[in-house]
Amino acid sequence: MTKKDIRAKANLIFPPLSIEATATTNVSCTSIDVTSGRTITTTTTLPPEVLQQPTEKRDALAAEIIGKEHKIPQNQGVNLSEIINTLLEGKTDERIIESGNNLILINCNIYGHVGGTISDSEITFINNWNQIKDNLDVKQLRNELNEIKKHIVSKKESHIVTPSEKAYVIKALDELDKANGAGTLKYLKKAGKIVVEIAKDIGAQLIIEVLKGKI
Repeated sequence: MTKKDIRAKANLIFPPLSIEATATTNVSCTSIDVTSGRTITTTTTLPPEVLQQPTEKRDALAAEIIGKEHKIPQNQGVNLSEIINTLLEGKTDERIIESGNNLILINCNIYGHVGGTISDSEITFINNWNQIKDNLDVKQLRNELNEIKKHIVSKKESHIVTPSEKAYVIKALDELDKANGAGTLKYLKKAGKIVVEIAKDIGAQLIIEVLKGKI
């Protein structure tokens, strides 16, 4: 079903345009192969006429669009409509779906709402990165993150690493490669103590210092 078909299915009488009605919602899906560490990110913009529907219908239509465009499996108990609801309602900033060797990380950004959409935590990560970036050896940080990634995807890794922890470490490196340092800090924090434990084992001192805020 194309976006045009979705618009027809919505069968709306368009209301006067407002900031809320014209908000742009981008849903990004990052497919992460936890065996190789490869990532692929694609983004879909949800049309305003879908977002203006009653909640249940909005979530179903959005799930239909996103599921098709990003090839998200809706088996094994995956309820994509419920996942979309938690994102659009701001109950969480992202969700992870497991699919074989792949983890699909879904998040959304809503632009156009009164007051903006950047959370306090996002602002904190941006500020923290701005404070350390001038004194930070980004090349060394990337090298250390690469080494940690190799460890978490290795079957020989002695630590027990959950799928979500693997996804967050790989995503942290992906954000650094995109020159998004704030995103790197965000996903390193999400990965949690496993990063520090592996960093200590392999002598990745810079990452430890970054996570402890000593840079």
